[in-house]
Amino acid sequence: MNIYRFRIPLQKELKLQRGTLTERCGFIIEYHNNFAEISPLPEFSEETADEAYSEIIALRNILKEEFRHSEKTPDDLLSFFSGKYEIRCPSVQFALWMLAHPLNGILPKSHYHFILGTPDESLNLYRRFLDRLSSDCSTTDTDVKLKIGIHSRDRELTMIQRMTDMADAEGINVRLILDANLSQTSESVADYYHISGSHLKYIEDPCNDVAMLRRKHPDIPIAYDELFRKMMKEYVQEGKEFKPEMLNSFSSRDTLIIKPGLTGHIHEIMDEFIHSDASCPSRLPTVTLSSAFESPIGISYIEKLSAFMKFNSPGTDTLKYFPEDALSVSGFLKKYCIRIV
Repeated sequence: MNIYRFRIPLQKELKLQRGTLTERCGFIIEYHNNFAEISPLPEFSEETADEAYSEIIALRNILKEEFRHSEKTPDDLLSFFSGKYEIRCPSVQFALWMLAHPLNGILPKSHYHFILGTPDESLNLYRRFLDRLSSDCSTTDTDVKLKIGIHSRDRELTMIQRMTDMADAEGINVRLILDANLSQTSESVADYYHISGSHLKYIEDPCNDVAMLRRKHPDIPIAYDELFRKMMKEYVQEGKEFKPEMLNSFSSRDTLIIKPGLTGHIHEIMDEFIHSDASCPSRLPTVTLSSAFESPIGISYIEKLSAFMKFNSPGTDTLKYFPEDALSVSGFLKKYCIRIV
C-alpha cells in the first residue's frame, strides 16, 4: 500500500457558508494498482486530515504485521479490516470501499450543473450556460444547483427570479436545486420556494427544524445532506447501533444527498441499496451522490458509482475550480501528488 499526499490550489477563492475554500488537500491510497482518496473537507467533515492520516497509517501497519511472512495480501481490504479494526473516519471508510469496489469498466454518469459566486457572477455564468444549451439544441431539460444563504436574501431572491424568467424566455425547463446548508428558518425558506415556482426541484438542507417546516409548508420538496449525517450521528450518540433500516424512515418522496467521503457507514448504506427489494422500489428514498470538492480520482469514482447504482445524476461539477493540469487523473498524480509512505 502506497500513500501519497496532495495539495491543489483552487483557481479562485470559493465563499461557502462556513468560510472560504482556497485549496484542497488530502491523501491518495494506491493498492493493487487501484487508487482511492482520503480528503476530509474542513468545517464539514467529522475528522481532520491528520486524524484520517493516522487511521490509514494504523490500518497499513496492521496489514504489514498480518502479512509480514506472506507474499499475498487481501484483495478486499474492506472485508479484511471490518472484523479486525473499528474504522472511525468516514473518509477512510469510503477509501476502503473504493479499493474493494474499483468499478473498472463502468462509464461515469454525467453530472448536473453547479454555479457558485456572487449573485451577479452567478447570473453571468447562468446566462452562458443557457446560451450553450440553446445552441446545442440537444436538451430542453436540465438541473442547476445554486448555494443560498451566503449573500443577502433580497439579492438571492432577485437572482432566482431572473434565472427563472431567462429559462422561460429560452423555453428551457431548468430545475433549480437550492442548497441552503441549514442557513434558513422554516419561514425564510418559503420565500425561496415561492420565487422558484415550478422550476424548483428541491431545497437541500433548508433549515434545522424540518419537522416545523413540514407542518407549515408541506409542499416544499426537501433533500437531506447535512441533515442526514446529523440524524445518523444523533442515532449513534443515543447508544444505538447503526442499522441500514433507519433509511426506511425516509420515503421515495425524499431525496438523500450522500457525500461518500463525509458520510459514515458508507458501506452499509450502499449495501442496503444494492440488496434492496426490486419489487418495492418505493421503499427507499431517491439518492444523489455529491462531491465534497474531491480530486479527479474521487470525482471519477463518485460518477462511476452513480452509474453503477443507477442513482440520480451526481453533484460532481466541481473540478472546474481546479487548475487545468489537475483535471485528469494522470496530470493530477504527476504534478500534485507526493509519495510519503
